[in-house]
Amino acid sequence: WSNGYPTTIVVDNKGKIVRGYFENQNELPQFISSLIGDPANYESTDYSKDRELITLQKATSGKGINLLILGDGFTDKTMGKGGLYETRAKITMEKFFDVEPTKSLRNLFNVYCIKLVSKNSGIGSGRKTALSVNYGEGTRINGNDEECINIALNNISLLSTIKDLSIVVMINDDKYAGTCYIYSNNLTIAYCPFVENSEEQFGQIIHHEAIGHGLGKLGDEYSYSGTIPTNTKLNYINQKRQYGWWENIDFPESLPYVAWYEYLNNPLY
Repeated sequence: WSNGYPTTIVVDNKGKIVRGYFENQNELPQFISSLIGDPANYESTDYSKDRELITLQKATSGKGINLLILGDGFTDKTMGKGGLYETRAKITMEKFFDVEPTKSLRNLFNVYCIKLVSKNSGIGSGRKTALSVNYGEGTRINGNDEECINIALNNISLLSTIKDLSIVVMINDDKYAGTCYIYSNNLTIAYCPFVENSEEQFGQIIHHEAIGHGLGKLGDEYSYSGTIPTNTKLNYINQKRQYGWWENIDFPESLPYVAWYEYLNNPLY
């Protein structure tokens, strides 16, 4: 405090005071930009860390279920040891294992992270990023699935197939959205933004997309007004059940005919 008014002090990474007083607080953003440039217009120049592989965890039981963490919209400035990319990757891993059933099955997983340097920070119009992630209608997210697959096969030496591989793409953006793509060989790619810069909300997206859809192959259970046509019900089940997906979805004529009826009165469920 100075003369009864809040005072902003800018220090560098060594604790040295760069500037200790602003007559107008609106000057602060311009001053910061004069030191480091405009973050929105920053472009990466150092790609030495691009495709660097980090093994975050090895399975201690069984052959290991493979989980790969990628990131989009992260520039070269975030790639250092202990930097934003590694920090977010570790948060992604911990959120993946902080609920059941993955919490109790953690020892069965191999967890890898591959660094991806994007030209620009964040995603959206005008930005060039490693996986070309962009937002679609509603909460839909689009990305370059083929590039995700190539990165996995070319940078993890022990990975000979993408069958049953789970990929989580952590997105350097704070919009509420999320999408998981599931393939017939059980490859899944879950696109998850760091919603509102909140670890808790990011974790909820991980739980829904990467665990619920990706690992569990469960279908959404959203309820809207209206009646679902019979043909839609049959297609909904038949198209997904042939792959063993969406086993949580059923349209029984009455309760005894629901697919998981035997569980309804089981105290374990």
